[in-house]
Amino acid sequence: MSEENTTASEKRELIRDTIIDIRSKIPEGRVPEYLTNLLEKIPYMAPEILGNSWTKLHKILQTYIPISRDSENPPWILEVETIWNGALEKYSKLGREKSQNAEI
Repeated sequence: MSEENTTASEKRELIRDTIIDIRSKIPEGRVPEYLTNLLEKIPYMAPEILGNSWTKLHKILQTYIPISRDSENPPWILEVETIWNGALEKYSKLGREKSQNAEI
């Protein structure tokens, strides 16, 4: 498998795992259908547009699980935010690793 395919595979796995982790924190009956739909599409996304799934996930979270800075959030929302921030950090590292390997 080429390095490009490995990175795409790792990114695909990361976004899938992130959505699964986020869904596990959302109370039953509150999981947006759009989140489930995005999860089902991930395996079929071309590597060139896989990055768009982060934007879609962000929009879904902003719309259906807004994090308020003015009031207290339920613990599950804070857990979702932690998962999101951790996943973005991992995703950006995957991109940097690929760039560094290309420079060597």
